[in-house]
Amino acid sequence: MTDSRPLISAIVSTYNSEEFIAGCLNDLLSQSIAERLEIVVVDSGSEQKEGDIVKDYQRSWPNIKYIRTEQRETVYKAWNRGIMASTGRYITNANTDDRHRHDAFEVMARALDNMPHIALVYGDVALTYNKTDSLESLKGKQIPILRWDDWDRLLLLQKCFIGPQPMWRREVHDLYGYFKDSLVSSGDYEFWLRISQTFDFYHIPEVLGLYLSRSDSVEKANPNREREDNLIKSMYLKAALSGRIIRCPAIRQFVKAIKVSKDKGFIQSRLYSLMYEALGKSDKGLASILDMDEAHLELFLHNKLLEGTSWYQMFLKQKSQSKIG
Repeated sequence: MTDSRPLISAIVSTYNSEEFIAGCLNDLLSQSIAERLEIVVVDSGSEQKEGDIVKDYQRSWPNIKYIRTEQRETVYKAWNRGIMASTGRYITNANTDDRHRHDAFEVMARALDNMPHIALVYGDVALTYNKTDSLESLKGKQIPILRWDDWDRLLLLQKCFIGPQPMWRREVHDLYGYFKDSLVSSGDYEFWLRISQTFDFYHIPEVLGLYLSRSDSVEKANPNREREDNLIKSMYLKAALSGRIIRCPAIRQFVKAIKVSKDKGFIQSRLYSLMYEALGKSDKGLASILDMDEAHLELFLHNKLLEGTSWYQMFLKQKSQSKIG
């Protein structure tokens, strides 16, 4: 049976971006796999006329959804609304002022298809300061390229290098919830650190998009950006030092569920397969594990999940050499 849902959901948050929204939609609809794309536009109480423009596009493109809130929200609250309303297998954020290579989504989706153990992929981007630029208009010109680091979770604990145009699996939200919507400009960094506690990412070393640098962007206009980043890094470093996985509501749900039902069929559902596998690999008997009280079982599960990741083994090695802490 074929999967009839869209392959990719592109989430577009807009606030006073009337001058960019048509270009954004044209860019997305020009993707090489546009027929497998769902676009969800979340109008966060904009004072401009993005809604009229989007509704014009909807007349020709039924794969565009439009949601409007009366009050302005953080970009992460808007992303969460869009993700919850979306149906695609893979998710990407599409900033109204950024542009993509015509096959960017196809390249990223293929990487996720071919690497089922990878939760998120990200590519390099060209940099521009001109609102009207596109990758096509810049062909043959010398332009700055933001070449991101290859995937390294320990490096992510020091800085964010995922870039503005990643693509990730919908299922990570089942396990880790959604973006922390109280953050102003670091909510994506926090979420990448959160899901990378147990999942790996992959860097595609190709220029897949164009990033417009603007002084009035949410990222650059936030005076607390550095403070947000430092608090996030400190929180996840502390979690790693204590051998805990944080902000993963599914672990608590899992522990409560198996203490109540001990139903293997339920435990082995898609949502809990990762945690059940970690339990099954333990030297302890499964029955003795399930007999633990909730607090000990939760801590045990944290440790087993972390032990199964390569980054945590390297973290422990560096910790033992007093390079971390």
